[in-house]
Amino acid sequence: MPAVICYVHVGDGREVQMRVRFSQRVAIPIEDMPKPPAGLLLICSGFSAALRLVGVTNGFAVYYISSVDYDYLIDLISRLCAVEPCRLPCVLTAPQPPASPTPT
Repeated sequence: MPAVICYVHVGDGREVQMRVRFSQRVAIPIEDMPKPPAGLLLICSGFSAALRLVGVTNGFAVYYISSVDYDYLIDLISRLCAVEPCRLPCVLTAPQPPASPTPT
Protein backbone atom coordinates (compact mmCIF):
# COMPACT_ATOMS: atom_id res chain seq x y z
CA MET A 1 0.00 0.00 0.00
CA PRO A 2 1.52 3.37 -0.98
CA ALA A 3 2.40 5.82 1.78
CA VAL A 4 3.98 9.24 2.21
CA ILE A 5 7.06 8.94 4.39
CA CYS A 6 7.57 11.75 6.89
CA TYR A 7 9.65 12.37 9.99
CA VAL A 8 8.26 14.04 13.11
CA HIS A 9 9.72 14.85 16.52
CA VAL A 10 8.80 13.02 19.69
CA GLY A 11 8.88 14.41 23.23
CA ASP A 12 12.45 13.31 23.96
CA GLY A 13 13.90 15.19 20.97
CA ARG A 14 14.25 12.20 18.64
CA GLU A 15 12.79 12.02 15.16
CA VAL A 16 10.63 9.05 14.22
CA GLN A 17 9.45 7.88 10.85
CA MET A 18 5.74 8.23 10.20
CA ARG A 19 4.14 6.70 7.12
CA VAL A 20 0.89 8.38 6.15
CA ARG A 21 -1.16 5.81 4.27
CA PHE A 22 -4.00 6.64 1.93
CA SER A 23 -6.38 4.52 4.01
CA GLN A 24 -6.54 7.06 6.88
CA ARG A 25 -3.85 5.19 8.72
CA VAL A 26 -0.51 6.33 10.10
CA ALA A 27 2.21 3.73 10.62
CA ILE A 28 5.26 4.06 12.85
CA PRO A 29 8.07 1.47 12.80
CA ILE A 30 8.20 -0.60 15.98
CA GLU A 31 11.95 0.05 16.14
CA ASP A 32 11.14 3.78 16.59
CA MET A 33 8.41 3.08 19.16
CA PRO A 34 8.92 -0.34 20.81
CA LYS A 35 5.93 0.00 23.16
CA PRO A 36 3.25 1.74 21.10
CA PRO A 37 0.70 3.53 23.28
CA ALA A 38 -3.03 3.08 22.65
CA GLY A 39 -3.28 6.70 21.58
CA LEU A 40 -1.01 9.46 20.30
CA LEU A 41 -1.44 13.15 19.67
CA LEU A 42 0.15 14.72 16.60
CA ILE A 43 0.63 18.44 17.21
CA CYS A 44 1.37 20.58 14.17
CA SER A 45 1.20 24.27 13.48
CA GLY A 46 -2.49 25.08 13.11
CA PHE A 47 -3.99 21.75 14.13
CA SER A 48 -3.62 18.64 16.22
CA ALA A 49 -4.76 15.12 15.45
CA ALA A 50 -5.64 12.24 17.74
CA LEU A 51 -4.30 8.86 16.62
CA ARG A 52 -5.82 5.61 17.88
CA LEU A 53 -3.86 2.35 17.80
CA VAL A 54 -5.44 -0.18 15.45
CA GLY A 55 -2.79 -2.87 15.76
CA VAL A 56 0.78 -3.91 15.22
CA THR A 57 1.53 -5.56 11.89
CA ASN A 58 4.59 -6.19 9.72
CA GLY A 59 6.86 -4.29 12.11
CA PHE A 60 4.67 -1.18 12.32
CA ALA A 61 2.33 0.26 14.93
CA VAL A 62 -0.70 1.28 12.87
CA TYR A 63 -2.88 4.18 14.02
CA TYR A 64 -6.25 5.42 12.75
CA ILE A 65 -6.66 9.15 12.07
CA SER A 66 -10.06 10.81 11.51
CA SER A 67 -10.92 11.91 7.99
CA VAL A 68 -10.90 15.62 8.94
CA ASP A 69 -7.48 15.37 10.61
CA TYR A 70 -6.21 13.24 7.73
CA ASP A 71 -7.22 15.97 5.25
CA TYR A 72 -5.39 18.62 7.33
CA LEU A 73 -2.30 16.41 7.50
CA ILE A 74 -2.27 15.73 3.75
CA ASP A 75 -2.71 19.46 3.10
CA LEU A 76 0.24 20.25 5.38
CA ILE A 77 2.39 17.64 3.65
CA SER A 78 1.49 18.97 0.20
CA ARG A 79 2.39 22.54 1.22
CA LEU A 80 5.66 21.77 3.02
CA CYS A 81 7.14 18.77 1.29
CA ALA A 82 8.44 18.85 -2.24
CA VAL A 83 10.40 15.60 -1.84
CA GLU A 84 10.26 12.48 0.33
CA PRO A 85 11.09 11.83 3.04
CA CYS A 86 9.45 14.92 4.45
CA ARG A 87 10.41 16.50 7.77
CA LEU A 88 7.27 17.93 9.32
CA PRO A 89 7.36 20.64 12.00
CA CYS A 90 5.17 18.47 14.22
CA VAL A 91 5.50 16.74 17.57
CA LEU A 92 4.11 13.30 18.33
CA THR A 93 3.24 12.72 21.98
CA ALA A 94 1.29 10.31 24.12
CA PRO A 95 -1.68 12.21 25.57
CA GLN A 96 -1.40 12.87 29.28
CA PRO A 97 -4.15 11.45 31.47
CA PRO A 98 -6.29 14.11 33.15
CA ALA A 99 -5.08 15.19 36.55
CA SER A 100 -6.94 13.68 39.47
CA PRO A 101 -8.81 16.24 41.51
CA THR A 102 -7.28 16.85 44.90
CA PRO A 103 -9.62 16.10 47.79
CA THR A 104 -10.46 19.19 49.83
